[in-house]
Amino acid sequence: MAKCIIYTRVSTTPQATGTGLVRQLEECIRYAASHRINVAGVYTDICSGAGTMPNREIAYREHVRLKCPILVETRCRWSRHRHEDDPLIEANVVCASEHARDMEARIACLVREMMTNVKS
Repeated sequence: MAKCIIYTRVSTTPQATGTGLVRQLEECIRYAASHRINVAGVYTDICSGAGTMPNREIAYREHVRLKCPILVETRCRWSRHRHEDDPLIEANVVCASEHARDMEARIACLVREMMTNVKS
């Protein structure tokens, strides 16, 4: 059976006492279960996505060691950097939230349309 690493993050300590981390974890576990993926580890940071994220580094090392994807609720939980500035996002991070995946697909389509119009 396939396996994955789950990574969750909130930006502040007050957010950590709310439901954000629980919601992220539940969404990721639901996704893993529906795709028959075993969870090999769960890593969480409570810090800004623009700063240093120590447990993200551990999740990344485990991803490399186990050769498995990293599962996040939404891509911004992994990184606030643009996709092209963080190659790991495209290659190995799986977005668990169906809503977020749909939104990313729509944004990509709009960007392609805009780029086509600019070239014309």
